[in-house]
Parts: sequence; structure tokens; C-alpha cells
Amino acid sequence: MTQTPEIDFTRMPNLFIIGAAKAGTTSLHEVLRQHPDIFMSEIKEPGFFSTEKNYQRGVQWYQDTHFSQARGYKRRGESSVNSLYWSEIAAGRIRATYGEREVKFIAIFRDPVQRAYSYYWMHVHTGLETLSFEDALAREPERLRANRESLQSAGRGHFGYFRGGCYASLLQPFLDIFPRACFSFLLLEDLHKDFHGSLAGLADFLEVQPGFAFQPVRSNPAAAPMNQELSRFLHHPSGALHRLVKVFSSRLPYPLRNRIRKGINQANRRRQTNPPIAAETERQLRARYQEEIEGLEAILGRDLSAWKMTPGAGEEPGK
Repeated sequence: MTQTPEIDFTRMPNLFIIGAAKAGTTSLHEVLRQHPDIFMSEIKEPGFFSTEKNYQRGVQWYQDTHFSQARGYKRRGESSVNSLYWSEIAAGRIRATYGEREVKFIAIFRDPVQRAYSYYWMHVHTGLETLSFEDALAREPERLRANRESLQSAGRGHFGYFRGGCYASLLQPFLDIFPRACFSFLLLEDLHKDFHGSLAGLADFLEVQPGFAFQPVRSNPAAAPMNQELSRFLHHPSGALHRLVKVFSSRLPYPLRNRIRKGINQANRRRQTNPPIAAETERQLRARYQEEIEGLEAILGRDLSAWKMTPGAGEEPGK
């Protein structure tokens, strides 16, 4: 395949953590950053291949913005979790960009019921969601249909509480066009139960220096905003104030704008334990996920019976 001449593959990622959202991707991104052979993008989720606006900016923008310092590293990575959610778009774009060049993918999964519930509370805390969890699940198909064009254009997974846990279906577009050897799959509980063993396995998969002493990182614990209006503005900006702020912020480099926004968001958060999921809601969700879990078992070659009908422990903090 002929590649466009502006692509400098020494400053392009060859590692993608593709998801799932709320399954430990932020922690894994920060942990891999520790390794001297691995460059991970400062902005964890560039969302280039899954977001229409960013994709239209072109590869040159992507590498200049996120990988200008990446040359010389064995692995250069990013962690746009919506690449999995919008896999029917992102997988083909990655393939078209890289052709037969080697790329590696890591996908980390979490009990889909716990993931859906955690994702719901994240949207409650950022001001996107006002419905109860049960009502949000009931209205999910309708909301996804009504907002499909805008969500697809923005590369967002909003309202996809159940859909975001359909791991087997979401993986299929990647598995259809990339060799199985390009993928490493793990579970969030793997990191909890055997952190060092899991990271040693990833280092082997990534073909980087073995024996590196990775240290655990805990990111994005469950938290609620101290000021809900500020949180809503940061995550879903709109109106006259947003237009005014944009006049000034647009003059700042993209990574700097992101650091400022992230710092304000962190200062506005307070730790909070979310209420447990209702037992009947959990039971129904586990039944709905049965087929998807069995599909993932076949892909991973692992027994995931604990995810099926076994009552879960409700919300676990973390992403």
C-alpha cells in the first residue's frame, strides 16, 4: 500500500490501548509510561482515528501534536478508548494509515456490569446524565439512534452504558483485519491480582526491555464534582462563556490547554463512593450480557463465568 509522504512513522504510535472505557486504561497508560523504551502520549486519548474532527486535521497534525518527542522509542503509544466503541470506524482507519506496518493493540476489560455502572456515574458527575441508571438503560437504544450522527462525529460513547460492555462485538472489526498476534488482552482483575506478572507479560508482548520494575498507579477513583456547574462547563462547554474562553484558549498549544483543563477538573473533584447497583438491575444486566461474555471467552480462551450470573460487588472506583 502506498503511504502518504507526510507520514513520519518514527513519530507515529505503534501501540494502541483501545479500551475498554472505565476498565483501567488510564492506570495502564501511566504505568507503561514508566518504561524507558515506551513513549505514551501526554494526552491519554487523542481520539484521532475515532473522532471525525481530529481525523480531518490529518496525520501531520496528529504526529506533531501528540508524538513530536516520540522518535527513538521502541514503542510509541496512546490510549483512545473510543477506538473500541467506534471500532467499525477506527479499525479501518488505522489499517489504511499503517498498511502492513506492525502495530500492537492492548485491550483491557472489566466485568461489563460494573463497567456500565461506573460509566453511568461518571456521566452523572460530569453533568451529562440526569436519569436513573435503570431509566438510562431503558432509553439507551432510543438515545443512541437519535444522537448517532453527532456521537459518531465526535467519537463519543455517551449513553452507551450497555453497548460499551459488548466487548466481543466491538472487538470484531479489529480482529477481522489485524492478525491475532497483534493483540494482548487482559482483565482489570489481572492487574489487581498479579500486577507484576501482568506487566511482565505486556513487556514481553511489546518486545521492550524485560525485568523493568513497573510501579502500580491508581488513576481516576470514583469522585464527584464540588461545583456541578463548573464540571458541566469543563466536560460539555457551550454558550457565550465558552465562546469567550475559546477566543483566548485557542491561542495556547493544544497540550497546554488540556493540562489546564485537567488541573481545574482535578481541583474540582472530591472522592465519593457511589451507591451499590440494585440487585434486580444487576441480575437483568448479567442475563443481557451472557452472549457477549461467552463470545469474549472464545476470543480470550478464558473462563469468565464470574461475570455471568454471579452477583457482583457493585461499584469499584477507578478507570
